[in-house]
Amino acid sequence: MKLMIISDIHGSYNDLEKVMHYFDEEQPDRLIILGDILYHGPRNDLPEGYAPKKCIPLLNKYKDYMRNIYKEIKLLQENGEQKELIKFINLAIIKAIHLNFSE
Repeated sequence: MKLMIISDIHGSYNDLEKVMHYFDEEQPDRLIILGDILYHGPRNDLPEGYAPKKCIPLLNKYKDYMRNIYKEIKLLQENGEQKELIKFINLAIIKAIHLNFSE
């Protein structure tokens, strides 16, 4: 299974657009978003291309691929699939490479 794991979008439409283009090229089976989708945080400057209202429709195009990591882990735990849970977590750690698409 091929996963794409992203986080810290912070409402930056420009960066999200680049990431989703990469998603289209790589065609993973699942998209896992770890958090920080829209809000930039009270102490942070607005990211370049800050447009959270544009991020939601873009992400909605990929909703069939998205998974909530907490729900995935909970389902694996509830089903007693400890080996799959460990494999899933290890794969998530290995694949969680931070790519900086900003120029």
